Amino acid sequence: RRLRPRAYEDEEVEREFRALMGAELEAGRLENLRGLGATVGEKRLDAEELDRWLAALNDLRLVLGTRLDVTEDLFADGFDSAAPNAYELAVYAFLTWLQEAAVEAAASALEDARD
Repeated sequence: RRLRPRAYEDEEVEREFRALMGAELEAGRLENLRGLGATVGEKRLDAEELDRWLAALNDLRLVLGTRLDVTEDLFADGFDSAAPNAYELAVYAFLTWLQEAAVEAAASALEDARD
């Protein structure tokens, strides 16, 4: 539900939207994940690759965060390595860090383009 939020309140309109756009939206998500996988070892990303990374990382965090029932204050007291789901939480934290780094890189590229 977090990965695929409703686009319309009206149930019939929502069904029509999903019928028309659902496959295309899913194909885009898969393409973003493939793009991330194909460029994971690269030292530099172009703007299109970085956009794919941002979209893929966002989707991965949404799925994992929903499964782990992540809240905003999850790491307020630090990381609990003794938690039963510590490994999954560490992956979530890493994805968060990676997404932040990608956002900073995109912002920096925008600033450079303006100058």
